[in-house]
Amino acid sequence: MSKRHSILFLLLAGSPAVYAQSTRDSTVRQLDQVVVTATKSPKKLSETGKVITVVSREEIEHSSGKDLSQILNEQTGIIVNGSTSNPGKDKTIFLRGASDKYTLILLDGVPLNDPSQTGGQYDIRLIPVSQVDRIEILKGSQSTLYGSNAVAGVINIITRKGASGETTGHGTVSYGTYNTLKGSADLERKGKVFDYDLNYQYINTDGISEAKDTTGKAGFPKNGYSLQSFQSGLVFTRPII
Repeated sequence: MSKRHSILFLLLAGSPAVYAQSTRDSTVRQLDQVVVTATKSPKKLSETGKVITVVSREEIEHSSGKDLSQILNEQTGIIVNGSTSNPGKDKTIFLRGASDKYTLILLDGVPLNDPSQTGGQYDIRLIPVSQVDRIEILKGSQSTLYGSNAVAGVINIITRKGASGETTGHGTVSYGTYNTLKGSADLERKGKVFDYDLNYQYINTDGISEAKDTTGKAGFPKNGYSLQSFQSGLVFTRPII
């Protein structure tokens, strides 16, 4: 079995990070962490009164080699079915034991969903880890703010933004067992009028069989998997007109 996914295009809005710089000794210190998911507007994490988990960029970088489903599966209150299974296996998110259709997935505040499903399900394999800056997980019913798909909670995946006026890029390539080849490439730039970010992701593997051959004679075929995805983000930093 093989799957191929193609183009994902979104017009995204940014979220702020807060830092303070001392004019006396020119040292930089980070202030109280700011989240946007709890109230749909920037707010200090200590003032929200909501149950929020923030997976920082540093934690994501320490999880080298893991995909997004495996990182989410390590968070308290979240089970991602198929996170450590065959790459071709669908990744179903259960937040606080609720049905997968009641967890809303956001990308920079923009709701993601599969139009072929009745709930808020989305194939998170389309989102490369190299593109993620941090993840804000809001637990508990949030239907007042986000609608009926957020009965269990909200997972807001915030992407990386350009930090330089020059076009910069980075990429990764890895190869492993079962002829598994993974690669990603990013281009980003921070401009005076808008910021942009481009990402391409490629995954191909022979996979393993989802069925266990207890007799050693059944010869079940391997479930191979192939994915290609393109993602672009455009953030306007000031009005065009």
